[in-house]
Amino acid sequence: SRLVSEQSCRTFLAPLHRIRKLLVLGAGLDALPLVGMAAELGWFVTVADHRPGYLARGGFERAERAVLVEPQKLAATLRLADFDAIVVMSHHLATDRHYLAELATVDSRYLGVLGPRARRDRLLEELADAARQLRERLKGPVGLDIGADSPESIALSILAELQSTLSER
Repeated sequence: SRLVSEQSCRTFLAPLHRIRKLLVLGAGLDALPLVGMAAELGWFVTVADHRPGYLARGGFERAERAVLVEPQKLAATLRLADFDAIVVMSHHLATDRHYLAELATVDSRYLGVLGPRARRDRLLEELADAARQLRERLKGPVGLDIGADSPESIALSILAELQSTLSER
């Protein structure tokens, strides 16, 4: 064995970052580019929907998993605390309300709902008690305002906001 002085030692640091986990609640056609782009970034993506036909249609091969859920049993079906970001985008008001009620106590770093601010406000109004826990942290509309007008550009705007939020920028 050979002794090495401190001056001749080199240290190599390679920080490892935890892989981000995204939950997409809604398997509509507009979820396809969001899932694909997030997977391209190396994120683990779970897609969940209450409509079996949406999941059976396919297109979510890049997702880590696609899950059929009952909106009122979301927390019993998925470990919600495991997700860094959650985007609610089922386009079905009653379903989104159930999802948000289940998410009220979940401490994810990002929680957003697709659609205009008036839709988010209506959901919060209908959620009554759960709204108190959601009001300050529920983003809506989701995404950065980049003039998005297609599913792909909307996905880009959402992912840009997620990246910014999760990177604390």
